[in-house]
Amino acid sequence: MTMLEQFGRYIPDYYPTMYLDGYTPYEIMGAASRQIYDSSQKRGDKKLEKELQVALDAAMKDLFKDWK
Repeated sequence: MTMLEQFGRYIPDYYPTMYLDGYTPYEIMGAASRQIYDSSQKRGDKKLEKELQVALDAAMKDLFKDWK
């Protein structure tokens, strides 16, 4: 674990009033960027899952087209 990861692991997920709780702008920016990164990963995983499903369906149809 890097020093940056150790520093950031005690910072919660981003919320709009983090500055009122005493978080620094650097900590707020880190929390927001981590949240954006996580949400983009989830969207990418869903897109990849759909593409894989389409490819698998096409492969299965091709595999079983002669088997009747």
